[in-house]
Amino acid sequence: MGYTLSLTDIALASAGVWLVYKLLKKPALPYPPGPPGLPVLGNALDIPKTAMQQYKQFTEWNDKYGA
Repeated sequence: MGYTLSLTDIALASAGVWLVYKLLKKPALPYPPGPPGLPVLGNALDIPKTAMQQYKQFTEWNDKYGA
């Protein structure tokens, strides 16, 4: 008597492994304070393109959000 794995079996096994992983994983350290970012892109669009303006923006963020 043979048994074949179906897509449902694989999906349930994968979900179980993922759940165990999430439950046993150590909590990550929180991110440092900073401006809120967009999903996936983060703060890539907030950083000035020229080097002369970057230090001013980073200094402003430091004053606003702390070091």
